[in-house]
Amino acid sequence: MDISKALDKTEEGYESLSWALYLGTIATGVIGLIPPLSFFCFVLYIAIMILAYIRKKDAVGTPYASHLQNTFTVGIVSFVVSILLVIFTIGTLGFGVILAIPLWLVLIVWSLYRIITGMLALRDKKPFQSKI
Repeated sequence: MDISKALDKTEEGYESLSWALYLGTIATGVIGLIPPLSFFCFVLYIAIMILAYIRKKDAVGTPYASHLQNTFTVGIVSFVVSILLVIFTIGTLGFGVILAIPLWLVLIVWSLYRIITGMLALRDKKPFQSKI
């Protein structure tokens, strides 16, 4: 993977971009656990989703379009569900955390599953196949 080619509109560029977005998604999740860096990770996560959304249209016809769609899907679902769980927890004066924590764990497992299966398919230069 040559990250310098990530913005090229070639198959090699789409492959590099897909790797960068998958790794960026994992990095923002891990680094976001550090409170002083969580806002930076939130902004970076939004940038990853926007970049995946914009570039997936350019990659149509390549196996990498499905990887960019997968990155966008994981990002948007995780973002929306997390916002809803935060609102629910605040709305129940914190008691909603009893339900929110297991749901967040399910969301984390689902996100990791999609990212890891996507990375495995990307390693073999195959399109992402959604099973869930």
